[in-house]
Amino acid sequence: MIAGWGENTPPLWRLAPIERGRDSSQAQRVGLLILFDRLARMPIGEACDWTRAEARRLVGSMESVEAARLTALAGTGRDHGSHDWMLELMIPEDVGIDDVIQEPALRDFLGDLRLLGARPTVLIASDPLTLRPQR
Repeated sequence: MIAGWGENTPPLWRLAPIERGRDSSQAQRVGLLILFDRLARMPIGEACDWTRAEARRLVGSMESVEAARLTALAGTGRDHGSHDWMLELMIPEDVGIDDVIQEPALRDFLGDLRLLGARPTVLIASDPLTLRPQR
C-alpha cells in the first residue's frame, strides 16, 4: 500500500516490481538531462526552430552521445515549473560522464542557452529502473 491510499492503492502502483529489483535484461545507462526555459529573447516560432536545430547540431557533433531526445514540456496548471524543454543525452556505459560534460560542443550549447536567458540546468541520470504495470 502507498501511504494515504490505504487499501485503495491502485494495483498498478503497488511496489512489487520495485521490490523484485532489476530485470537482468535492463542495461545500465547513464545520461545527461538538460532542462531549460523557452528562449524569451526570440519570437516563439524562431525560438522553437533554433532549439531544435541547435540540439541536432549538438548531438551530431558529440561522439560520446549514443542517442538523444528533445522534449517540449508543458505544465498541468499552477504547479508547472519554469522549464519548457528537456534534452536527454544517452551516454554509453563505457564513456566517462566527466568527459562528456567537458566536451566543447556541450559547453558552447549551454553557454548559448545562458546568453539567451534559458537558464539551463544539467542533471546526471544514472542507473534507471524501468517499471511496468503488472497485468
